[in-house]
Amino acid sequence: QMVAKKAKVAFGTVHYYFGGAERSMEEAAIFYVGSEGQKFIAEYLRVAADKPGYNGLEEYIVGSFKWCKEYRYQVSYWMHFFYLASITSIFRDRNESFLATARQRIQRLIYEGVGMKRFPAVTNVEDLATKINGLLFGHGFVALADPTPGSIERGTKITLEAVRALVRSHAEGSRSPR
Repeated sequence: QMVAKKAKVAFGTVHYYFGGAERSMEEAAIFYVGSEGQKFIAEYLRVAADKPGYNGLEEYIVGSFKWCKEYRYQVSYWMHFFYLASITSIFRDRNESFLATARQRIQRLIYEGVGMKRFPAVTNVEDLATKINGLLFGHGFVALADPTPGSIERGTKITLEAVRALVRSHAEGSRSPR
């Protein structure tokens, strides 16, 4: 009621968009932000797929940072979700599901890149995807929290460089430590 009054909308509208007692407004907001991020990145990848030299894994990284830049408040709220996941079991469970989905997407993009000859065949794709996901989120959070101009662009560049190095280190026949 209080939210509806403050927003100057009917209570039914708030209930419609944010669910009933089974789902809190916070959960609904997190679900919404996560869905919007996924849609943004999926659309970015769809458009990028038509570019010459398309590399899905790299475009996924660029698209993720572009979401950070264009929808800073959504991504900041997404960061809040990770905080909640570190202290609250209901969010921790949802985070486990989210992380599994993100790693699977990265694995598919790795296989796609190998198939398209964008990078060499790699070993232990699951491990590589886990590392890339950690790099992406770590650098994304740092870039988002960095108040200096160009932080998102620097984060994008650093992440791409690190991912390229990781892919090389996982190349079949590589002697690099894993």
